This record gives sequence, structure tokens and C-alpha cells, in this order.
Amino acid sequence: MAQLDLLHRHDLQLERTYLGCCIVDPSLLHDEHAQMPTEVFYSEKHRILWKEIQNQFRTNGSLDFVTLTVAYRARGDTIMPQEVLFPIMVEFDGTYHPTCAYAALYSDQLKRLYVDREKARAARDYERKISQGFNSQEARLELEAILRALDDTLDQPDEQTDEDLAAIIGGNSRYPTGFRDLDRRTGGFANPGLNIIAARPSVGKSAMARSIIRHAAQRGDRVVWYSKDQSENQILELEIARLRNTSTTAVRSMSQPDLLEAIREVRRVTWNNRVHLIDEPIPLGELLTVIRTNQPQLVVIDYLQILDTGHDDEYESITFASKALKTLAFQMRIPVLALAQFNRAHRHGSVPTMNNIRGSGQIEQDADQIYALERDTNRPSEDEQNADLYVLKNKVGPTAKIELHWRAKWASYENAAPKGFS
Repeated sequence: MAQLDLLHRHDLQLERTYLGCCIVDPSLLHDEHAQMPTEVFYSEKHRILWKEIQNQFRTNGSLDFVTLTVAYRARGDTIMPQEVLFPIMVEFDGTYHPTCAYAALYSDQLKRLYVDREKARAARDYERKISQGFNSQEARLELEAILRALDDTLDQPDEQTDEDLAAIIGGNSRYPTGFRDLDRRTGGFANPGLNIIAARPSVGKSAMARSIIRHAAQRGDRVVWYSKDQSENQILELEIARLRNTSTTAVRSMSQPDLLEAIREVRRVTWNNRVHLIDEPIPLGELLTVIRTNQPQLVVIDYLQILDTGHDDEYESITFASKALKTLAFQMRIPVLALAQFNRAHRHGSVPTMNNIRGSGQIEQDADQIYALERDTNRPSEDEQNADLYVLKNKVGPTAKIELHWRAKWASYENAAPKGFS
């Protein structure tokens, strides 16, 4: 499993600008946005200055650079407030006046960066406790409590406004997949919603998911990708083959320096450093915690029937997983893509139905969209061929049959050529 990075997300220019606003217009300190802890600031120098600003304002009812400088000197500080803010203090005539009207916006963004940092820190502490043998259930409950408390600091409204709903209906209710004909016919995945792609083994569910992930990352979206069906080295082998326009056999014969460079290129170019891949089996509860901590714009689960839910009975396990993923999608207001297996009753050449999905009718009930992927797996593995994607369920929109193209060389689905083109 790729280690969860401790993300030091911060913006020093933003911190300096907000501090400058409060000094230029101390009346801002009466506002609600100024009621935030010192820890919101990433820079230690900025924390010290913020603490002194609040102290001066409480004591004197106002403040300026003169009183701040006196306080600094009285403590024996060698760095004065002007030096901390120097990068924003020089502007045209030597005087800088931040746009104080946007102070509340600056404060909100600082809080969001702080929450992101603390969520990552809490997740790292959780992973450390698990590795040291702490009780996993207690550790997870503690982590969930911390995450909820951090979310509460943002003071986000629980209910969507009419403006929010209008924006969603006006275009944000669908998530582009990158497949031209699919997006044209359906608009893309339900957003928020649970989206299912089902097929028989070896048809290429994971291959289609990789294409969707590439497209999402290129758009700048963060993706959490849980792959219990393929390991990270298998995925990278296929992605390198596609990136270098070669076969996986050729990839395996590359020198170590070339392979290392190719791996880095996949992460940097293909995935745009936006993909958090987990290939180590972990319980569903822990997986949901990692997802919430990363705050992605897309979640991909490969695949639903082998998630570790703690239930031995397959029907109960799949039912539990389906409900959990549906809840996650609506809580985070994001699309969740879960791959699923067809049962043995489905045969190639027959039109698939939702009844062919293995394990539970709960999937049919919970899913906002269900797709079925069909390809002739009896043909030689190196043959390129067309494939069909059936839209079996689409809560808000039409069903359809979409043609795709299978690139056998690196096991990938691409857009089919337009009619009249080869």
C-alpha cells in the first residue's frame, strides 16, 4: 500500500496577506472570521505575529506596527513584524494595502488548508497506531471523531442552497468519463452517486477504470483508487506500455534506470500526481477513513465483491458494501465508481441484464448508474477489437449501447473511431 503522505498544504503569501489586512484595518478583528486558532497559520513566524495581534487588540482595542514593534522588542525578538510581512509591504510607493474587503475569504481558505493538513496528520497517526498493534476499532473511532471535529471548524452549512442546486443541475450532476460517446449520451457518471461497471472476468473492467482515472487526473481531480484485483506493479507495467507505445513484454525487459524513469513519468505525466493508489487489502472501514481524509473528487473501487466488510456471507457482505459506498458518495458529494463481477449465468453474445451482477440485488437498488462491458475474450489476446458498453440503468437519463475500442497491446479501452473512419 502506498504510504499516505503527510500533506503540508499551505500558502505563506495568503497568510501574510491576511495578517496585513488585520493590521491595516483592526476592525476586522471584531468579525467572526478572525476567531480562529493560532495553529491555522503554517509558519511559526506568522503564528507568533497572530498571537501578538490578538493580544494587542484585546489589551488596547486597536493596534499598529508601532505597538507591535514595541511588544516584539520588549520580548527581545530579533525579527520585527515588518520583516515577517516584508514580501507584501513593498508595492509601488513602498506601501502595501491588502484588499481588506476579502479578509473573510482569506480566512476561509486558511482554515481549509489547516483542516487538510490536520486530516493528513490524523491519518498518519492512525496508520502508526495500527502498525504498532493498537486496537483498530478504537483507533478508527478516534480518527473519525477528529475528522468530524475538523470538518466542523469550517462552519459549512449542512443544507444546499437553491444556488448550489441550480449549479449542480446545470452541469455538475454528471462527471465526465473521458469516453466521448458515453459522455455525449449520458453526460457521464452520476455526481454524486454510485456508478457500477460490471462484466465477466478478463473482459477488462480494470482497463476501463484505468482510462477513466487517467482522464480524471489529467483534469486535475484527486482520485483515490483501491485496487484489490491488480497490484501496483501490474498497473504500472500496463501504464508504462501505453505511455511508451510498446508491449508489456518490452516493458519487463527495460533496464532498471529506464524503468525508474518510466514509473516517475507515469506518476507525473499520466496521473498528474493526483492519484492515490492503494493495492494492499484493508478492511472497508479503514478504506472509507482514508478516502474521507484524502478528500478526492473521484473514488474507484476494484472491485466490489471482494471488499473486506467483516461479513462472511457473500450476500450480506455485498449488501453492506453497496450501502456504504452509496452513503459515502452522497456524504462527500462525489461520484464513486465500483467495478463488479457478473455471475456465471451470463454468456458472451447475450445481452447483459442487471440480474447478471453477482451477489446482491442491493447493487441494483443502490446504484445510480449501471454499465455492462462486453468483449469477445475467446479471440487471441493480442487481437484488437471493438467492445460494447451497455447502459443498463441511468436514474436521470437514457439507457444506451456505446461502442468502445479494445487496445490489446497495453490492455486499454479507448474511444471507438467515428463512423466512416478506421
